[in-house]
Amino acid sequence: MAYDPSDLRLPPWLLWLLNALIRLRIPIAPHWKIGMTRAGGLMFFSLLGLWSAAFYSGNNLLYLCGGMLFAIALMACIQGIQMLRHVAKLGAVLPTVLEQGIPHIIRQQQNITSSASAMIDVRWRDTDIYMQINMQAQKMTIMAQLFSAQRACLSISQQTLTTSAPLGLWQLEYQRQDPALWLVLAAPVAWSDTQALGAFAASQRTEGDEYDDLRAYVAGDSLARIHWRKSTLNPDSWRIKRFTQAQASHHSRHLRVDLRLPAYASSKDFDRLLGMAWYWLKKQGQYSSEHFILGQQHFDLAIPKQYQAAVKALAQAQSESIPPLQGEGMVLSL
Repeated sequence: MAYDPSDLRLPPWLLWLLNALIRLRIPIAPHWKIGMTRAGGLMFFSLLGLWSAAFYSGNNLLYLCGGMLFAIALMACIQGIQMLRHVAKLGAVLPTVLEQGIPHIIRQQQNITSSASAMIDVRWRDTDIYMQINMQAQKMTIMAQLFSAQRACLSISQQTLTTSAPLGLWQLEYQRQDPALWLVLAAPVAWSDTQALGAFAASQRTEGDEYDDLRAYVAGDSLARIHWRKSTLNPDSWRIKRFTQAQASHHSRHLRVDLRLPAYASSKDFDRLLGMAWYWLKKQGQYSSEHFILGQQHFDLAIPKQYQAAVKALAQAQSESIPPLQGEGMVLSL
């Protein structure tokens, strides 16, 4: 009958010892920690037994085997450290803006000088950002699926790189500084501002030369403006022709966001309001001539730094108790 490896049952105490050894991380230098994988744990016990037998028997062949296996394990550790030290900074790979509740996929290739093969896990401290790096044939492929359910504006820097390459014996951890700005905005909420602009223009009309409608006579009005065909000799029936024109359209394109949160509104309503503001801001884009007012902050979108500041302000916006700054344009409010 053939031997089935699955019939081998290790004692529970040995499995517990092996798992405890795998979870152990030992600092070996500033920003560096080392641990063992399952394969590394088995090799550690094998080397321990081999060196014990060599010291007990004085057999030169056992010394040679022990020294060779020790050199292999040591070189694997050194090569793993070199690979982690030469991984390029990844802060620039992160998207400028991530939208709340919408996954973002990253898959990017970079050329490298090393021909080693390795899988490297990357995490930023205090975030859900997780990346995988596949190094193979002088190319580095960066893969990530980013997702956040909450708005955020974080300046992140501390990053941890982990790998068990090249032989899968050691679990190496390297902590380094890789600064980046982590912006998560409310998911954009599409809305048509055509109707809003029409309503706004209708309420912002000034004296002009286009006939609009009639209004009641007020003492002091010019008699030339009276619509005699719809009036009688009784001054109470006199109707005055009104000539108006809409204000310049560039004023009506500005947007003011009222960040006051009524008692009946919830945080979801507030995020929806910010999502509408973000949708409008994306439509305008950089270098537009519009102005954006968010609560007590004013941004001129024609200035690139002001546009970026407006995006950052949306990511970290909180409800306020006072009206927004005075200005022209549409108003978004709860």
